[in-house]
Amino acid sequence: MRIAMFSWEALHGWAVGGVAAHVTELAAALQRRGHEVHVFTRPGYGTGGVAQINGVWYHWCPHNLNRSFVDEIQDMCRSFVWHFFQTEDSAGHFDVVHAHDWLASNAMVWIKKGRPDHRAVLTMHSTEYGRCGNNFWGGVSARIRDHERHGTYCADRVIAVSGALKSELMSMYNLPDWKGWVVYNGVPVHKFNKPIDPGAVKARYGIGPMDPTVLFIGRMAVQKGPDLLVEAIPGLLRHYPHAKFILAGEGHLRPEMEHRARSLGVQHAIRWLGYMPNGQAIDLFKACDVVCVPSRNEPFGIIVLEAWAASKPVVASQNGGPGEFVWHNVNGLKVYPTVDSVGWGLGTVFTNALLLRMMWVTASTPRPMPTLLPPPLAEAFGAFRAGTDGRLYEKLGAHPTRAEPEAGVRFAVWAPNAKSVSVIGDFSRWNKEAHPLEPIGDTGVWAGLVPPAAAGDRYKYHIVSHHGGYRVDKGDPMAFWNEEPPRTASVVWDLKYRWGDRQWMASRAQRQTRHKPISIYELHAGSWMRVPQERNRWLNYRELAKKLAEYLPRMGFTHVELLPIMEHPFYDSWGYQPTGFYAPTSRYGTPQDFMYFVDYLHRNGLGVILDWVGFHFPYDNHALAFFDGAHIYSHPDPRRGYHPTWKSALFDYGRPEVRSFLLSSALFWLDRYHVDGLRVDAVSYMLFHNYFRKRGEWLPNERGGSDNLDAIGFLRHLNDEIHRQYPGAVTIAEEASTFPKVSHATSEGGLGFDFKWDMGWMNDTLQFMKRDAHHRRRELNRLTFRMLYAYSENFLLALSHDEVVHMKGSLWQKMWGNPWQKCAGLRLLYGYMYGMPGKKLLFMGGELGQQREWNHAQSLDWHLGDQPPHAGVQRCVRDLNRLYRALAPLHEVDNSPAGFEWIACDDTTNGVFSFLRKARSTGQLVLVVCNFSPAPRHDYRVGVPRPGLWREILNTDAREYGGGGLGNCGGFQADDIGWNGRPYSLGLTLPPLAALFFEQGGAEEAGSAEQESTDG
Repeated sequence: MRIAMFSWEALHGWAVGGVAAHVTELAAALQRRGHEVHVFTRPGYGTGGVAQINGVWYHWCPHNLNRSFVDEIQDMCRSFVWHFFQTEDSAGHFDVVHAHDWLASNAMVWIKKGRPDHRAVLTMHSTEYGRCGNNFWGGVSARIRDHERHGTYCADRVIAVSGALKSELMSMYNLPDWKGWVVYNGVPVHKFNKPIDPGAVKARYGIGPMDPTVLFIGRMAVQKGPDLLVEAIPGLLRHYPHAKFILAGEGHLRPEMEHRARSLGVQHAIRWLGYMPNGQAIDLFKACDVVCVPSRNEPFGIIVLEAWAASKPVVASQNGGPGEFVWHNVNGLKVYPTVDSVGWGLGTVFTNALLLRMMWVTASTPRPMPTLLPPPLAEAFGAFRAGTDGRLYEKLGAHPTRAEPEAGVRFAVWAPNAKSVSVIGDFSRWNKEAHPLEPIGDTGVWAGLVPPAAAGDRYKYHIVSHHGGYRVDKGDPMAFWNEEPPRTASVVWDLKYRWGDRQWMASRAQRQTRHKPISIYELHAGSWMRVPQERNRWLNYRELAKKLAEYLPRMGFTHVELLPIMEHPFYDSWGYQPTGFYAPTSRYGTPQDFMYFVDYLHRNGLGVILDWVGFHFPYDNHALAFFDGAHIYSHPDPRRGYHPTWKSALFDYGRPEVRSFLLSSALFWLDRYHVDGLRVDAVSYMLFHNYFRKRGEWLPNERGGSDNLDAIGFLRHLNDEIHRQYPGAVTIAEEASTFPKVSHATSEGGLGFDFKWDMGWMNDTLQFMKRDAHHRRRELNRLTFRMLYAYSENFLLALSHDEVVHMKGSLWQKMWGNPWQKCAGLRLLYGYMYGMPGKKLLFMGGELGQQREWNHAQSLDWHLGDQPPHAGVQRCVRDLNRLYRALAPLHEVDNSPAGFEWIACDDTTNGVFSFLRKARSTGQLVLVVCNFSPAPRHDYRVGVPRPGLWREILNTDAREYGGGGLGNCGGFQADDIGWNGRPYSLGLTLPPLAALFFEQGGAEEAGSAEQESTDG
């Protein structure tokens, strides 16, 4: 095979870093295997040419050096391509073109485009994001990221030097999993075999033979973290005053770090050696006591291999490659890229001489790179450990397989503190010794194949912890189904289903924008409707789907939102204390039954939104809490890991594996169940450490504030991934604080939600509607206040389940007056709600004017639909939904002043206000007038901007709604009388406790009316 390799550096040319050795040694290894290899690289200090070295052909390709760096690299790639074509035309076709990093990627891209018959491979040794210390800088850095993105897109295969780097490429550049391969680096061990005198080497640099010596070798750049080491030195010197620190390398951080060392008073303990030739660097490796790799982003960590070749242990950041192959407490210590953690690691090595000697021995012992069974999943957990894995449900959990010779069920579970894990279940008569799992390297994952197991079998994990011999049987956190509570075993399940909602899914992105009507019916599956003839049982998923598909379209709702259906042991929690984050509750059927539920509603034109709980979980013994003898899903400090209000455990968003678990859970429902959106519960509790906590019950963040920075980062990533992977899906925040930009894009500094519940509107409105109607007119400002902030977020107006529980009473009970007035008040409330900007949500029973508070143990009072006052409320909600969906002014512009205009908002004498809703697309206007007083108003004048007929299109006092039938005979011709600052006005009859809607057509109709008025 003829291979053309392109690289910015090589040992036989211009050598700068580790890529030079990698390219040179890889080319030689390929040549030894019988391949013809040509390396196209820079000429170093020469002028170009071709030569064969160790059997490899080197082409030194001159290029311009007098422009910006990125432009210079472009010129270099053009030179590579020209020399490549010259060589190919004269010596024959190349089978593979192989570029290294973004620097040479355009050469590969241009060759691939010019001559598509070449197989193109790109090896990525790092990313610009990583080189910038996990930052997205602009300018040149942004251009480099564009080259990386384009190169990974055009290549046929992309080789990453670690699983972590592959995950980074998948996350940043949408690299498909199948395209990315992981090939670890290596080092020539024989170079480190020469004997040295460690004391003599130390003496060269003024270091005593017994002084504990730390070596850092690498670029002095933010990515590599040498500044973290410098900041850790003062604390180390307090306990180890003779310690010395060798920092070898060059980079832009060096002057700044030298200045910082002087200001810290530790300059005497540091040896700044600059760039070291290879031979001298080997001496340093062999003379030091420990090698420190404190990188913020380490794509592989070849320094770690060089340290081991010199029989030296490492203290290495677990970010990236070292996290995959450093064995903690065996051949090194893994730390976080923080000053405290780096200091702890080095201090541990200095203190524990026995551990240090043991690691000296094991560091030089060949160790297999971490692997996972089966082999195709060898790098499956890099993204999991980075906190970015959104498809964890494909790797962990129970997966039936029928492929020989691996027929059975493949189990995998994360239990990093386990001493042993076995699968117990029906297939083994719950024998704890029958089916042990194997640890997968140091990932904390235990996996194995259980041939006797099959779909439908119940199972648990028997875990023996490293901590105090703790033993426990746990359900599977990733289970797709569980036994019906109170039983707690997980069930092996296959999620195959034939979907029939293609048309809905194809049009969803157009249905769920901020400019479309969204009217949500919030529902609790166990109490919406029951079957009294069968011991008051609840409906199953399939029965529920058919009932809702008949009822909700008739009522005009666009979506149903289910209170959490993730498995939960305590029915009375309504699902808000979940234990099965990947399993629909088995109370109402199987996973396929719930798929049918979503599918059937989609085929009947209804969207499905799920309440999703990512804030906390209960302490049930079979579930997540204390899973392997330690707090792996929650923070071990109760001030971070426990909430006294809910008596529940809080997810630790600072732990990458937990972020992956939650991210995957959210994406799972969108992927496998086709749901159309998630309403994220308790966002305020996620955002703040001190939310509903007393002093002493919480810990501040590292900046001293109350913001939960890890949760904020998680929510932004969650929303970005949902919108990237599932266009058209919506996310809704239940958020009651003043945290800014909850529903703004992350690119604007927001959290990325599509909508946020307007809790202020709900509280102010319900407080107002409770007041005596004779006196509340003086408090109209409670209702008008929300328009001062209405455009700060993309709001959803919610009258949810939270307002009709815990002795708060039903909405009907909250209304002022006698039963007739209560129904009128409800109709007015709904009319006002549907007239105001914002999407809509109403909890089940609200449309009936249900009199009693919601009870999760019984059905709604459907018999109320046969009583005229309540049937009228139901018809009113139906017609409001239809009006809201039909008229663009009521839904098209919710989040801008262009869609709303007050006519009069200060008539406290009469208790009336009026406003206009406007459409951007049609010029249509809708006038809404609300009379909150119990008295009718006759010839009540309201200003309007246009002449002509204003048609009365809905009156909540209509007789068909159970009202008094007072109104305006279908409409009113505008008078040429200025009022409320408008040139025309209407003299209206306003029923008591009623909302009226008037419509006037688009610009064409308005112009015609204007002309008619002028002619008259």
